[in-house]
Amino acid sequence: MKTLFKILGVLVILTIGASLIFYGQLNRGISHAEKAYNSGDYETAESIYSEVIKKIENRPLSKIQFLKREIEKINLNRAWAFYRSAYYNSEKYKLAKEIADKELDKKKRILGDQFYNLRTLIYWQEGVDLFIKLGQKAAKSKELNQLIEDAKSSSAEAVKINNGKDWDIKYNYEFLRQPKKKLMQNMQQMAKQKKKAREMQGKVKQMAEEKKKNSDQEKAANQGEKEKAKVEKNKEGDKKGKAKILVPTDKKKKSKENPEGSQEKKKKIKG
Repeated sequence: MKTLFKILGVLVILTIGASLIFYGQLNRGISHAEKAYNSGDYETAESIYSEVIKKIENRPLSKIQFLKREIEKINLNRAWAFYRSAYYNSEKYKLAKEIADKELDKKKRILGDQFYNLRTLIYWQEGVDLFIKLGQKAAKSKELNQLIEDAKSSSAEAVKINNGKDWDIKYNYEFLRQPKKKLMQNMQQMAKQKKKAREMQGKVKQMAEEKKKNSDQEKAANQGEKEKAKVEKNKEGDKKGKAKILVPTDKKKKSKENPEGSQEKKKKIKG
């Protein structure tokens, strides 16, 4: 019986030790993600956060209430990373919204106000993107009207949970209480700025791709020159090798033509 308890004790210690190492690694991952986010590298941040969430959710300890809260915080940061990346890639608004919706569907949550606020901003930015896509026609579309209503509703929920403690949440709520015409004018102005930023980003990306392409071509050309020089060097080596072989043959011919001379040389060597 004592042996059994000892074995169980060892297993418990090993399990706890392995878990501590695992969560230590996750903390380092989260730290790298935060660093990437703060430096503006949102794509790297979203990638690391997504990897961390996958690893945590596959562990039995993820069911513990404390870790559930940590998962909620990580998912909020992950959603924000997708939201920031979406400024240049509107498809990522959907990914950010999916995370927010999933968390808001849970009965117990501690960051509901933050997720509602984020969802408010997503609806708003989707309205801005609609102006980029449709221009003036967006103002008359049912889709835009629905996005504005959804933003107002989500903002109201955030304020309700937060009780006006968060200044950003309160500001967004008050901002959305403006007349719809004024809100559309703000969206339209933001659409112009966003469109210019995306066009600039596209040009920068194209320049980077062309630079990389030219660099790759230059490397390939240099490699080709090196290979060509190597082949030429080998050819020269082959020629020199053949010349060395022919020299003794010529000497043999000369020795046959003048056997006396060769005998004289032999005599001299012996002497």
